[in-house]
Amino acid sequence: MFPHELEFIIFIVGFSDVYVEFRTQNMWIVLGLVVLFLFLLLSVILFCFYRKLQKKNLDLLQRLDIQNSIHVNKVEKEDKHVMVPVQRSGENRHHELFSCLEEYLLTDRNFVKFDIDTNRLVTELSTNRNYLFEAVKLTTGKTLQEYITTLRLEEAKYLLETTDEIIENIAELCGYSSVRTFYRLFRSHYHISPSVYRKMLKNKGKSHLISPEKNGASRIFNHPTPPESGKSE
Repeated sequence: MFPHELEFIIFIVGFSDVYVEFRTQNMWIVLGLVVLFLFLLLSVILFCFYRKLQKKNLDLLQRLDIQNSIHVNKVEKEDKHVMVPVQRSGENRHHELFSCLEEYLLTDRNFVKFDIDTNRLVTELSTNRNYLFEAVKLTTGKTLQEYITTLRLEEAKYLLETTDEIIENIAELCGYSSVRTFYRLFRSHYHISPSVYRKMLKNKGKSHLISPEKNGASRIFNHPTPPESGKSE
């Protein structure tokens, strides 16, 4: 074989290798472009689907708001002349019942009597437990027991300010058979113990250091004259 023929064969073989390598690289490039295109296409489809779903949900929410507004307006128009008088009538009845309760408790200082309880109040006021509880809660924001406790503690505070009665007797005069219970309730109500409060009164020479609570017993009771006794320790 002649030398120039050998060189030609070598050239052909080398060109074939380069061509194969070039085709392989191009195939990977084309494959990468196809994958990228599919990814972009899928992203566009998902984005359009999300926007469509979002718009659909927004339209649904707006329709629900409109329907709700229409329903509310309809109910208000239908009940405008019916609901308000009923509510006011109910509130008046609650206030009337509370006034009767207040009058009964303050008469003869019934609120400090040991035998005062819900059953007795229901009987005396000719009502029922639930209605009585509602009347007190709507008028004072307190439960029935909390309201009676407020009256008793206001009475106790008055006696601490105006008498030298020992604290044990004051607790009993205000309806508490347990001095420990009286101390606990007084401290919880006024954030100070009865004995410390009395010492503050004596040290400062002032009365009414504690302001009565709103809706509390800020009134003058028909107080009995306590018997003379020793001073509290």
